[in-house]
Amino acid sequence: MADLKGAVNAASRKALQAMDSVRDAAVYTSVSTTSGSTPYDPTTGVPTRPGTQHNIRLLFTSFRQNEVDGDVIKLNDRRATISASEVTFVPKGADFFTVDGVQWEVVRIKKEPSTSVFILHVRPA
Repeated sequence: MADLKGAVNAASRKALQAMDSVRDAAVYTSVSTTSGSTPYDPTTGVPTRPGTQHNIRLLFTSFRQNEVDGDVIKLNDRRATISASEVTFVPKGADFFTVDGVQWEVVRIKKEPSTSVFILHVRPA
């Protein structure tokens, strides 16, 4: 079983690397959360989300039309696929990233059983 998992991981990594020209560069913020507190900027009174930034590459894809229900999956939602072997963090629901000046919020995360990729359900902020 370990051999199969290794083969799937290697194949996934090679597939994403082969698509490198269509993957987008992003600045991913892995948000630091402390239970029971919401940090805010005392000058503006606006909540902030401190975190660690990572430069990553991801593959954007759209949801199929029949998947968009208006509640869970909205019209402008996308999938963002990240190779697990290319990142040093585990995505969380509070995280966000920026691509071409547009901020995207992580709504849900699906980790493939082979643990080779993270598939993020994301929404423009």
